Amino acid sequence: EYNGSGQKMFEIAKVLHENGLPERELTERTLVTQLFTEEKKITVPKLCRRSGIDRRHFSKMKNNVDYRPSKSTVIALSAGLKLSFEEAVELLSCAGYALSKSSRADLIAEYCLRNRIYDIDKINELLFAYNEALLSE
Repeated sequence: EYNGSGQKMFEIAKVLHENGLPERELTERTLVTQLFTEEKKITVPKLCRRSGIDRRHFSKMKNNVDYRPSKSTVIALSAGLKLSFEEAVELLSCAGYALSKSSRADLIAEYCLRNRIYDIDKINELLFAYNEALLSE
């Protein structure tokens, strides 16, 4: 377990260095496939199932360092990894996104993450009920 943000950033920098990536080029590929999947002890097939993400899509993220996933994909991955709200915010930030208080979809995602609602179908049901785009589209 990490002892706060400083320790986590050190660990992320270590993973980046081990993979030949500059410390400031934080990619989702590094975080998801190497840090969070190891920390959460989850296999890629299970993560894809939980996130509602096609394995080909995940493979594209994993193998193409220049690929930038959509915000909804990062939220779906956060749910699939069962990240805490704080971890999800960090993952979103690393992918270049933030949750907005002015977006109904973002508020629903925040509610789900804060209340540990990780079932992608339940999250999508809530989004659908408020006429918002589903995460796994």
